[in-house]
Amino acid sequence: MLTVKKNFYDNLVRKSDNVCKTTWQIINKEVGNKNKNYDENLIKTMSKPTNCNSFSDPREICQQFNNFFTTMVDKIIVPLTNVKESTASLVNPMTSGITFSPKQIDECQLDKIITSFKNKYSSGWDDIPMPIIKLARLYCLKPLVHVINSSLITGIFPEKLKISKLRPIFKSGEPQDFSNYRPLSILPSFSKIYEKVMSLQLSNFLEEHRVLDEEQYGFREGKSVVEAGIDFIESIIESVDSGEKVIGIFMDLTKAFDSVSHRLLLDMLSILGVKSRSFKWFESYLTNRKQYVEVCHLNDFNQFINSVSSTNIVKHGVPQGSILGPLLFLIYLTGLPSIINQPSKMCLYADDISIKIPNKCIRQLEISSFINLSKIVQNLHNLNLLPNSSKTKYLSFYASNKNTLSSTNICMGESILEEVETMKFLGLNIDSRLNWNTHVNQICKKISSGLYALRTMSSFSNQETLKKIYYAFIESHISFGLCLYGCTSAENLNNILLLQKRAIRIMLKLRWQDSVKEHFRGLRIMTVHSLYIYQLIVHIKTNYNNLTKLGALHKYSTRGSNIIAFERHRLQFYTKKPSYAGIQFFNHLPSSIKHLTELRGFKKDLKEFMIQKAIYSIDEFFET
Repeated sequence: MLTVKKNFYDNLVRKSDNVCKTTWQIINKEVGNKNKNYDENLIKTMSKPTNCNSFSDPREICQQFNNFFTTMVDKIIVPLTNVKESTASLVNPMTSGITFSPKQIDECQLDKIITSFKNKYSSGWDDIPMPIIKLARLYCLKPLVHVINSSLITGIFPEKLKISKLRPIFKSGEPQDFSNYRPLSILPSFSKIYEKVMSLQLSNFLEEHRVLDEEQYGFREGKSVVEAGIDFIESIIESVDSGEKVIGIFMDLTKAFDSVSHRLLLDMLSILGVKSRSFKWFESYLTNRKQYVEVCHLNDFNQFINSVSSTNIVKHGVPQGSILGPLLFLIYLTGLPSIINQPSKMCLYADDISIKIPNKCIRQLEISSFINLSKIVQNLHNLNLLPNSSKTKYLSFYASNKNTLSSTNICMGESILEEVETMKFLGLNIDSRLNWNTHVNQICKKISSGLYALRTMSSFSNQETLKKIYYAFIESHISFGLCLYGCTSAENLNNILLLQKRAIRIMLKLRWQDSVKEHFRGLRIMTVHSLYIYQLIVHIKTNYNNLTKLGALHKYSTRGSNIIAFERHRLQFYTKKPSYAGIQFFNHLPSSIKHLTELRGFKKDLKEFMIQKAIYSIDEFFET
């Protein structure tokens, strides 16, 4: 029986698109934890009589949620913004004269699009999940190609595919307050196929003509959240090293995706070259969208049933849970970085807005911050977007132990922003001195949770399954942003390494005192130090052509002419730059790897090299 169970669970994890979720489901089943149906608790909570409004009928509760979600922008956002000015001033003037014309697709292209979707079993109002469509795709490719091409030709998006199913998800605070819930939107799977066809072509058009801002890193091929972090943090380090006082402002927007004005978005699309039938298609896609709320709960006979509200018209926002929504939001913000004054810098990841303000003088820094924030806020208001001053914070960056900006007042409108020591930035816990202590502590907590999952699953899983769990629960947390936080103290990296060793011992059922260095190699798992060095070297190789070589600094040929030159700097703080550390590692590589020109082969050989090294410290890399 144990062998059968092992094989069953191994198969579940191996085929899963979400290893973490599948693993916790297995663990909860094995340890006897009952999976609570959240919707059931929601109905019970909203039915309790309190000072707030309470409703006993589940359908009425659904309707109240739907009314709140569809009127929230008109009641909360619109009264505080001013959507009157033209959007032309925000759009890149270089885009004039270009036109977007989507092409019709064939069966081969559509088949590739459908198979690219993940096997998620959530479904919209039609109860048809994507895996069912993928299984039946060979039978429906021809009619699907016909109706999708008809949509592109006529400029009409099907009305039935514009209906969203919403489920309220509790965030925090008072459970009977509607504002403490966020809507989880589920669209029909066929809608996502239509959108993917258009999204691929629109995205290629935007990238080909360089329409989107260079400072925008969100939802773009070839750009990533880590690249955004490197660009922003390296800029901060350079300013601190040059003797400037630097603050980073991290702006929060209230319901940004839900607040998008359809009229302004369509105006922007038109300016960017979306004309004629393609404009009509997007107009059809955005207008007359509907949504309803569905809640699953127990009835009087202890049976699970779904209660639903009536449908409401959605007047604002890009569709949540859609394929096109994020891309349309990037278009909506196009031109925003250009409004701030140099040498200030903006970094965008979708609606995450981070601003660096440097200046030699504290007073001038305050003035520069006020001017730049005023311009940003005004332009956001013109777009019907509302900055949240209570959640917008700033950090003062400095190299020494003493904060020279402790008396700074940074204002956004009439509000004085709060200065904090640490701040969530693109999924990383950034701090004033870039020592990353808070972030490493958070990672260690997540790894500890992963160790529990590994330990529990080790009783009924084989080694390959445990490795997959290791990558999902442990290495995923270590590797994210490691090229940024890897400059932390040796003690912090060692704390992560100790947890990695514990994971290896669990997977191989070793004693706590057994050495695991050879087992890192055997399992082909990189230590945190090896992974850090690997990421930085890949970053340098990717940007190799943009870096200065020693040969370029001499008029004559030298043996080290291909060695990358270091940038001059004043402070030790400068060595926290990912590119600075990366150059050190890259220059120390064996020539057989360093001189590989093809990136794929370079990464493959480098990975093998770092796995075999299995280093336990940064110094160990330079010793061999």
